[in-house]
Amino acid sequence: MGNLLDSSAATRTALHGAVDEVLDCMNLSSAASQIQTAVTQRGTQYNQASALSASALPDGAAVKSDLIAALRISLDADKNYLTWARQQLNLGCTAPAQSSAYSAAYSADQLADAAKEAFVQVWDPVAAKYGIQQKSPGSI
Repeated sequence: MGNLLDSSAATRTALHGAVDEVLDCMNLSSAASQIQTAVTQRGTQYNQASALSASALPDGAAVKSDLIAALRISLDADKNYLTWARQQLNLGCTAPAQSSAYSAAYSADQLADAAKEAFVQVWDPVAAKYGIQQKSPGSI
C-alpha cells in the first residue's frame, strides 16, 4: 500500500508540472508525453489498487474502495488533461476555458481531490495504528 501511495504521489507531481507547461503553452510535445506517461502510470496504479487485499486492515474494505475511487477519478482527470494537451499541441494554444477537455479535466480533478480526502479519512487512522506514514489528499 505504501509503495502504491508513493507512486501515486510521484505521478501527481509529474502531471501537475506537465499541466503547468501546457497552461503556459511551453514544451507542448514534452508536456503531452509526460501527461501520457502519467495516464499510463495512473492506470497501473488503479489496477494495482483493485488487486490489493485489504481484508487484514481495520476498515480494509473502505480503505480499498476509497483508494480505488480516488485513483479512478484521477485517471479520468488525467485522460482529459491529455486530450486537452494534444488539442493545444495540434491546434495551437487557446485559453483553457475554451476547451471542454480542460473543463472536464479540471472538474474531475476537483472530484479526485474530494475522493482523496475521503481516502485519507479512512487511511490515516489505520496508518497511525501501524506506525505507517499518514497522508494528505495532496500526497496521493
